[in-house]
Amino acid sequence: MVEPTITTKGALCGTEVRDNALHLWFQSPTGDQTDCQILQLCCKDYRQAKEIEHMHRTMWGLEIHNQPPRELTIAEEAEFNKFAGIG
Repeated sequence: MVEPTITTKGALCGTEVRDNALHLWFQSPTGDQTDCQILQLCCKDYRQAKEIEHMHRTMWGLEIHNQPPRELTIAEEAEFNKFAGIG
């Protein structure tokens, strides 16, 4: 995860996608630079999480450091389905 230097308190300062969840890291509006608050968005799948991540990084002017959203490989989809209890 890349975390750019941002001086505005409460601004988005980083993102991370884990499986179908997007984690948005915000600088704490009440704390110093070492504090942050993390919002987790549960998405329908990995691809949607990556699309929303890209949208937020673009809107907040953060560096786009990841590849564009992609389809899951067969192995990734099988692992995700096993984890999610699907089929």
